[in-house]
Amino acid sequence: MDFRPQHILELGLGESSKFISTYLDNYLLDSKHTIIEHNDVWASGFSESFEISARSQIRIFPLQEIDVNGHKCTVYKDLEESLTSSFDLYVIDGPFGSKRYSRFDLMHLVKRLGKRDEFIIIVDDYNRLGERDTVDLALKELSLIGVPHFHRKYEGAKTQIVIASSKYRLATSL
Repeated sequence: MDFRPQHILELGLGESSKFISTYLDNYLLDSKHTIIEHNDVWASGFSESFEISARSQIRIFPLQEIDVNGHKCTVYKDLEESLTSSFDLYVIDGPFGSKRYSRFDLMHLVKRLGKRDEFIIIVDDYNRLGERDTVDLALKELSLIGVPHFHRKYEGAKTQIVIASSKYRLATSL
């Protein structure tokens, strides 16, 4: 499988940002990478120690708490309204986790998907209850809106889950 995402959305600036940015400069020469981060001090320090690709853009969104099923969780304020383009690769590793329904911005992203969209979603820290809560809701939402999808978790020191559209279902068989 040769997956060359054109539009990458990453929630949370960190080690994955370095990997994706380097990949853009060496292999994905026409792709764009949007990184969502809440901490402008962290973003400035990161940029001073690592030169991201010219096609990687860091956008700062403050955090806010919302209630999901009686649990407080942290999301990026106004993120849902601010994203106007679609993406084909989503890397979900921020904001930092909540006890329940962590990284709930994933739900807003999933609700934007349609039956014809082709995508891969990678959610980090799936070993934690909060991330599992949100992923479970996201998988249900995808089924409800009729978006064909496949998923598989990958376990190591940490656990990630990959959710993929039909075109990229091989990403769930590695």
